[in-house]
Amino acid sequence: MEKVWKIKEHKDIPKEIINAAGSGLLAQLLVQRGMDTVQKITDFLNPSQMKITSPFVFCDMQKSVDRIFDAIEKQEKIIIYGDFDCDGVTSTSLLYKTLTHLGANVEYYIPNRENENHGLNTKALVKLIAKQRAKLIITVDCGVSDVEQVAFANGFKVDVIITDHHEAPSVLPEAYAIINPKAVNALDKDLNVEQINALNELAGVGVAFKLACALLETKKDYDFANNLLPFVAVGTIADVVPILYENRSFVYAGLKLIESGIHYGLTKLLESGGYEIKNGVTSENIAFGVAPRINAAGRLDTVEPAVKLLISDNKSEIDLCVEELNNFNRIRQDICEDIFNEAVEMIQNEPPQDAIVLYKKGWHIGIIGIVASKLVEKFYKPVFLMTLDENTGFVRCSSRSIPEVHIRNVIADNESLFEYFGGHSQAAGLVFDPKKSPFEKVKSALIESTKQQAEGKELVPRVNIDLELDGTDIGVELIDTIKQLEPFGEGNKTPVFAVKNLVLSSFKTMGQKNNHLKIFCESSDGRPFECVYWNHDSLNIPQGKEFDVVFYPKLNVFNGITTIQLDVQDVKSEFAVKDEKSDFKLYDHRKKTNIFRQICDYLLTTKVSTEIFAQSKPICDTLKTYKEIAPKIRSRKNLSKCAQIMFFDYPTSEAAMQNLIKKSGARVLHFMNYNNRKIDAQELVKNISGMLKYVCTNKNGEVNLNDISDFLAVSDEVTELCFDMLEELGMFEVVEKNADKYKIMFCSAVELSKIKESEMYEELETELAKIYDYRQKLCTMPLEELIL
Repeated sequence: MEKVWKIKEHKDIPKEIINAAGSGLLAQLLVQRGMDTVQKITDFLNPSQMKITSPFVFCDMQKSVDRIFDAIEKQEKIIIYGDFDCDGVTSTSLLYKTLTHLGANVEYYIPNRENENHGLNTKALVKLIAKQRAKLIITVDCGVSDVEQVAFANGFKVDVIITDHHEAPSVLPEAYAIINPKAVNALDKDLNVEQINALNELAGVGVAFKLACALLETKKDYDFANNLLPFVAVGTIADVVPILYENRSFVYAGLKLIESGIHYGLTKLLESGGYEIKNGVTSENIAFGVAPRINAAGRLDTVEPAVKLLISDNKSEIDLCVEELNNFNRIRQDICEDIFNEAVEMIQNEPPQDAIVLYKKGWHIGIIGIVASKLVEKFYKPVFLMTLDENTGFVRCSSRSIPEVHIRNVIADNESLFEYFGGHSQAAGLVFDPKKSPFEKVKSALIESTKQQAEGKELVPRVNIDLELDGTDIGVELIDTIKQLEPFGEGNKTPVFAVKNLVLSSFKTMGQKNNHLKIFCESSDGRPFECVYWNHDSLNIPQGKEFDVVFYPKLNVFNGITTIQLDVQDVKSEFAVKDEKSDFKLYDHRKKTNIFRQICDYLLTTKVSTEIFAQSKPICDTLKTYKEIAPKIRSRKNLSKCAQIMFFDYPTSEAAMQNLIKKSGARVLHFMNYNNRKIDAQELVKNISGMLKYVCTNKNGEVNLNDISDFLAVSDEVTELCFDMLEELGMFEVVEKNADKYKIMFCSAVELSKIKESEMYEELETELAKIYDYRQKLCTMPLEELIL
């Protein structure tokens, strides 16, 4: 879907603002972000000098500190009760490091996403109180809504201190203390509006950090806070809270400390993702290199390796944790891709609706939210993905939306159908009992409510552009200017720019799956640029033609060489041609050998309908030795509808390829390693002659030419040509014909010399050469050039 480009209003900037910013361009970007006074600009550009609010402005902070030190003195068991997302993991780790540093008898507990969900639960509390003899429970990133659970703990004379940042209900738990800026009467009444806003934007890890600072300040142990700031940076970035106010100061300081190598675990995790901290650490590095790996553990299994990575001082243990987190992340990516492909296949088989509402038993509850976001990006519609919770028998749903539709309100319109729900405008979740509320009823209700909300609105994706630049504006100076706005994140988005009339020189795919583009182009004055268009594998613009691009500039360091790279968000061109492959995903395995075991493992876990194209006897014989592969082998004749095809044999022509794709409806194509060899005409004639003689002797002369084509992996045209030639030379007579099925009678053998003298033999050699050339092209050509 084509996006609408919206360039922000270019404002007249007072001279004093420009002077405070240091340049007109930076001043424009700052004013667009709400920094419209000299003081605001000064504070924003100097996050390390920002004044931080005392932790003791929380009304319950002092009593929390006193209770914790009392527990430390008495060596009472303290349990930190966390959460399984990145904010919860970093909050848990931060407070655990602090309390162990202060000599506490402390352990942590993080619930399992699949079995327990967020927040305190009674079963866990029973275990913590009865088995671990907990006397004090401190929640991080959760607890403010858990009225019943806190009452349960109180019944066993266990004190609960809640640290949380989520919206607080009108009825609060009767906890020993509540440290949550959003709770009623939680903050000092003398705070000004800006201080209150700053505290309200804290992530869970930010609130936990306030408690840690209060403890350290009481002990006058100020330096230890530096060990905690990397956790605050990671959790704050991951939780997508605004990187403004105190959050900006915490993230800025935390990133600098990570960059210095202060935390071995984070250094190793970043390096494992291809990030070198010597080149600097940005919020983007954390958002893409650290947070997904920590979150993957909580989504799929246990967060234990993520916590150990953050709290352990044992380098060998940390190295194992890095490996484990990377494995979780790879599995998460594979599951995500499988569910995405399944969902797209389901969408294509349904009539268009105002919302996408899909249910499938077996989808991973920890992954469907990510997939929903990807589907919103692809289809620009609200998405509800649902799966069955085997433990409860309820259906659980993750939903994501577009700016024009408030997804929580859509759900709230139908609250009588659900056991419970929650969320906000762009992301929400719900649970329903399918016995009370059948899926089709829920689906219809959600689609109808979405339709009502979207009525009269133009549902078109938009790209907000900060400024339009000339090619001459793009250089190191621009990048240095932009860097002053870092760290980027929610509330301070990475600035994007537009530049027009770039001339396309060439492009190529890149990445392990060839799913990204490297674009080479020039500005109108001949300056060369390299662009990277992430998650795109084709460009529908002819070489030498002009195009416009929305981008973010960055320095790219590769093999010690630094270049300017434009990270592309969108492309437009009046010369664009219809991209007929836009719906296809092509995977290149052509240089991979001995991957049959990997294919088997993939087929065991994938839920995407997959067929394996193989025709020639040697290839089929090899594939049939693998029990996972054998049932999925298909020829042209029995290929059926599927989401993806793996080509172990290559088709004979472009037309044959297109027929296979049309017949299957597949939109995901895998090209495997293929040993292309020239088919010798003499050998082929010998094989076909032998087959025809065999059917005359053993099969009553009945033969299907298509079967011969498949068996020998040649085209029907080649088989028919050879058949006609042998008939003409008197090898057999055709007794009966029905389409491609014949009944023949053997007459006599034909000498090779006569065969070679036939005009059709020369034609046969020409046709075989065409097959070889097409297959060779498939073996070597860039897949983006493939005509489908």
